[in-house]
Amino acid sequence: MKNRVIVATGLCIMLLSNPCKAEDKNISASTAKKENTQTTQSLATTNTDGKTSANITVVKRSETQKPQQLSTTDMLGDANIVVDAKIAFVDSFAIMGECQEGQKARKDIEAKRDLATQEIQNDSKAFEKAKADYLAKSTMMSDSAREKEEKKLIKMERDLKNLVAEKEEELKLDMQIATEMLAHGLEAGVAKLAQNEKFDVIFDKMTGRAIYVADNFNLTEKAIKEVDKNYQIKLAQNSKAEAASTKVADNKAVAAPKSAKVAA
Repeated sequence: MKNRVIVATGLCIMLLSNPCKAEDKNISASTAKKENTQTTQSLATTNTDGKTSANITVVKRSETQKPQQLSTTDMLGDANIVVDAKIAFVDSFAIMGECQEGQKARKDIEAKRDLATQEIQNDSKAFEKAKADYLAKSTMMSDSAREKEEKKLIKMERDLKNLVAEKEEELKLDMQIATEMLAHGLEAGVAKLAQNEKFDVIFDKMTGRAIYVADNFNLTEKAIKEVDKNYQIKLAQNSKAEAASTKVADNKAVAAPKSAKVAA
């Protein structure tokens, strides 16, 4: 089973504010073993009022019965809580912006933007000059000459608007491609770091999302099997109910002629 990695993408844009309010320090701990006491851990991300936070099943030292669900903020703020996982945080915005590939991508996009801006400005100046010349000479033009110049101005204005839209779309596509490439690099780098440093979970400080989750915390395949098992049970129940309904209908159909004969 491959490690599950969730990546928050973004380049040269402001990401969501950090809902966890955690420091940049790595946080790790292990649960103290107690006699006849066994705990399980679960990891998930939840979204409440537009904010994303991670929930981890943990156990307080004073409790040995039922585990309780706590948010990441609660977990970090309570010294009595110990998590059976080695957890760390990274800043995806800083990584993607400060890594060598991110710096190069930003410079390339800025250069393309400057060229596009210059081209738009040149065409805009040409249009404004043509419009000013037309206004200065329009009163002395014939109707046919005036109509010809007006059509020319209309075409120049339309071409200018199309150029602006085209350059915006090109820059948007370049940004998207660069972001995806940086996201792949971030995913690979964080996964490798987590494996080398023996981390179980790595969160994104900016969004609170889990960028990396170790195999033993990923229950996706087991969840699929449970969902399929429940589906098969539901199919069997529906089939049994349909069979019972058909049997009742058949009994009524058989009993109907006998009732009619008795009445005669």
